[in-house]
Amino acid sequence: MINDRGEQRRHLFSSSRRASGQRLRATLEEYAISFAGFSELLRISPQCLTNWFARGVPQVRMEQLARLLSVSEEWLAMGEGKRVLSLDDHLLLSDRTSQDTYDITSYR
Repeated sequence: MINDRGEQRRHLFSSSRRASGQRLRATLEEYAISFAGFSELLRISPQCLTNWFARGVPQVRMEQLARLLSVSEEWLAMGEGKRVLSLDDHLLLSDRTSQDTYDITSYR
């Protein structure tokens, strides 16, 4: 039997995870990046991306997506903290993860 507290925590996690999909969708729309083009960049099906919009972004993809869209991982995942990364944040991330560099403007 699950206690009320565990049930509440699970509900908060699932609702914030679903909201990450809504934040992803809104960010792509704001940047005028096509869903088909973005799914191609990620090497996933457009249906998979649509599922993320509805169910939330998988945790294993959160860092990659945040980096590609220049938003903070915390904001994308939970809707908390700064949305847009500062130049200093970008430099720190690029030092840490320089292997993934994409020109997402070509996927509009």
